[in-house]
Amino acid sequence: MYDVLKKIHWSPQQRIVPTIETIAIENDAPWRPLSKIFEGLFLTCEETICNRCFAQRSGISLILTLNGSDYVAPYRVYEYSYDTQCCVYTKLPSFSEFLTSLDHYTSQETPEEVQLRKVFIRSVPAEDSAAYDISRHFSELCTLIELVMVNRKNLQKSCLPLHSLGVHCLVGASRSVAVVAAYIMKRSGCSKDEALLIVKNARPVANPNPGFHAQLLYWEKAGYYRVVDSLTASLTANELRHKSMLKTYMEKYFPLVLRANKLGCDREFFRPCYSGSMSR
Repeated sequence: MYDVLKKIHWSPQQRIVPTIETIAIENDAPWRPLSKIFEGLFLTCEETICNRCFAQRSGISLILTLNGSDYVAPYRVYEYSYDTQCCVYTKLPSFSEFLTSLDHYTSQETPEEVQLRKVFIRSVPAEDSAAYDISRHFSELCTLIELVMVNRKNLQKSCLPLHSLGVHCLVGASRSVAVVAAYIMKRSGCSKDEALLIVKNARPVANPNPGFHAQLLYWEKAGYYRVVDSLTASLTANELRHKSMLKTYMEKYFPLVLRANKLGCDREFFRPCYSGSMSR
């Protein structure tokens, strides 16, 4: 996993070039189109992207599902099985294996035969509630998005369609929009309002709930960091290999953790560290 993470560099920040383009679906509902936010990233609803054959034809190699169910495996890949001669879902046991497999697949050209294209699916059972802490998922999901973007850039000379990704929730208006905005903010260093404007220009139905707005503001104030468990700690540690990132972390994130009630999960994760140091 750590060899893959070394491919990801958040510094220097890069400007996101928005692309206002939609792939129309045979339905007048405003949430159904596949909205291209920028090259390589689409935002849509569950109804559209749950058609995995459509995802394969569209060159979507990664799907981030924000309205997942507790009984659905968090890490899966939809792939062709030569045994059954059809596409099946295969569970992957961990983020590490998911990341490594995704990197291996998206580092290569997209298979020309549509049926042989894989679709990696990260399912998060997030709630569209102002009280739900969606920002605890930002670090992991931003990492997955950036990995596809990095590998996509390395394959730009390919004659075949480049790997893309799709982000969705139930209607593609709140949970998925919050995640895409969080990525745009972290990648480009822009504000919450600037990121949401980019998304809304491409997808007019975009409208995160007030709680997600507040969390995106904290994401901005904290320098685009959350450390709530061992996974996010590992992802953050990888970023802090760069001195410029360490400076931002110490000046923005850490002071906010100590005083912001909204970052209680972060404080709880660090509690054993500072409790142990104070007892010495």
